[in-house]
Amino acid sequence: MTSDAPKNGKKVFRSPNHPAFDLTQAISKIGVIYQKEKRSSTTAQIIAKHMGYSHINGPGGRALSGLRQYGLLEEVQGQYKISELAFSILHYPEGSQERLEAIKKAAVTPTLYRELREQYPDGASSDDTLRANLLKRSFNPAVLENVIQDYRSTMALAGLMDVSYTDLREGDKMTSAPIGQNMPPGIQTYSFALSPNSRAELSLRGTITPEDLELLRDHVELTIKALARTAAKEAPKK
Repeated sequence: MTSDAPKNGKKVFRSPNHPAFDLTQAISKIGVIYQKEKRSSTTAQIIAKHMGYSHINGPGGRALSGLRQYGLLEEVQGQYKISELAFSILHYPEGSQERLEAIKKAAVTPTLYRELREQYPDGASSDDTLRANLLKRSFNPAVLENVIQDYRSTMALAGLMDVSYTDLREGDKMTSAPIGQNMPPGIQTYSFALSPNSRAELSLRGTITPEDLELLRDHVELTIKALARTAAKEAPKK
């Protein structure tokens, strides 16, 4: 691992370049910047201010770097503006093929994410495997969990990885079962990014039949309706 000069007698280890947040958060941040500047170029300091940072060192600088790594922010003659890729994500309708393709492109634009995606194209890698991979790349052990979570969340948002491999029994394999066939036994965890601050996870245990999936769909729909009613009741009245 590389290190900076000692601080107070202690070495500070820095991990290789990687986004400081997942793609969902990146899209939210670039949306705020677009609301303020549209497609105009401006300084890094102003971009950081729009995101809520007082300067471009520390967290502000990492946020700027993250947006650039996803290809959402581009540099033009020393200033910055949102990219064509970001514009497509922000303006094409939800669920459109154009927006999905733009999100997929952004998801694999960071060098680290692209290399992990190429190394594990089907997403079938455990967290332990990813940790070992990142350690070999000289990542600081203290950031491994965040890096893995951001990577998985980004791939899930882009539809490039439906599964969050976190709790499989030794020897279990996650495979996609053809429609009409049982899903394989084991623990299968699906992760969905809902917003910059929320996510949902669905865990399936045992051998899942097509009939089980139909019943699960009904349960999920009823649960969503119940949660929506609860949220409506708890919402502050105007």
